[in-house]
Formats: sequence, C-alpha cells, structure tokens
Amino acid sequence: MARQRKKAGKALRAKVVGQPRRHEGSAAIDPDVARMMDWVGRNLAALRRARRWTQAEAADELGADVKAIRRAESGTANLTLASVAALAKSYGVEVASLFMKPKDLSPRKPGRPKA
Repeated sequence: MARQRKKAGKALRAKVVGQPRRHEGSAAIDPDVARMMDWVGRNLAALRRARRWTQAEAADELGADVKAIRRAESGTANLTLASVAALAKSYGVEVASLFMKPKDLSPRKPGRPKA
C-alpha cells in the first residue's frame, strides 16, 4: 500500500500543472472540462477528509508536494489520467468514482478552515 501511495505522489508531482493552459485560439478552458476538474478535486478532498488527514499529511502519505495536493483538490490542477488513476489506487477507490458528481457542491470558502 505504501508503494502505491509513493507512486501516486510521483505521478502527481510529475503531471500536475498549475492553471489550465489556454491553447492558441481559445479564450478559456471548456466548461465541461472545468466541471470535471472541480468534481475530481472535491472527491479527492472528501477522501482525504474521510481519513482525517490534513493536506500536509496527505502529501506525506502519497509522497507528493502539499502544493500539488492543494491544486488537485481545488480543481485548478490539470491532472493526467495516469495521475488520477494513481491517486484513486492510493485511496483504494475506482477511478470512475473520482469523476462522479460530489455530494457536497457548496461554494468553496477561501482560506483556512476555522478550528
């Protein structure tokens, strides 16, 4: 299991890109793609919270950078399918479950949660 987590972190470090790139001739990212990125991020965050991990603890467990975890969970990281598959395997869920509509679609609150 630890080996799978390290693999996920390696894939996440190698493939996470900050903001989605704009391609020549396009004004912005496709809304359907943006929605899927948001859903994957929310589902990753829900899995992490279910384990009662902080983002730093998740980064340690997965062998990834905290910034990469933060971007993935916020839906701003343009993850490859390989990264999503590695993360799903690390969390012990099916890849398809990360693309499902999350139960909680409430607006995201900026900043740190209050203790």
